[in-house]
Formats: sequence, structure tokens, C-alpha cells
Amino acid sequence: MKSQERIKDLEKKLLTQKKIVKKLAREHIRLVKDVELWKRKYTLELMRKTKSHDDLLSIEDIELEYKIKRRTIDRWREKGLNPPVKSGKKNIVRIVRKDLEDYIKKNRDD
Repeated sequence: MKSQERIKDLEKKLLTQKKIVKKLAREHIRLVKDVELWKRKYTLELMRKTKSHDDLLSIEDIELEYKIKRRTIDRWREKGLNPPVKSGKKNIVRIVRKDLEDYIKKNRDD
């Protein structure tokens, strides 16, 4: 009998530990998301402080800083956003900040 009671007691403890682990896993995921959000905000703030009209922006930079979706950027490029500059060994597409801002202003007025 004592062994069965011991087994039940251990099962209860195991169940409690599983609940704790699940709770910690959820908290971990939330914290990771918070850190990613903080990194994006910090990066954006740095970009705003150091931007220059001659800056070359990657598509990812434009998405992050201007909050414009990739599909929109691609559509603008098809419609005449100045030809991008390819840079580096990987031919990463970059767009001159001034060209992008001029394009946005021009099309906002239309």
C-alpha cells in the first residue's frame, strides 16, 4: 500500500513540475518577443538619429524604418522608383534614401 501511495505522491509532484515548466516556457517565449521588439525599436531609433540623404538602404532597412511592406517596395521599384544600387559581393539591393523619400512625396501628392 505504501508504495502505491508513494507512486501517487510522485505523480502529483510530476504533474506540478510539468505545469511549472509549461508556465516558464510561455514566459520565456514572451521575454524573447519583448527582446526582439526592443531590438527593433532601438535599431530604428539609431537609424533615425544617423540618417543621411546619401544613405543606401536595404529592403529590410526600408521595411523597418518606414514601416513599408516588401511587396509595396517591389511594386514601387516596378513603377519607377530609381534603379537600386547593388552593393557587396552578394549583390544586395540598396536604394538611396533621398530617392525613396522623393518617390514617397511624389506619389503621396498624386
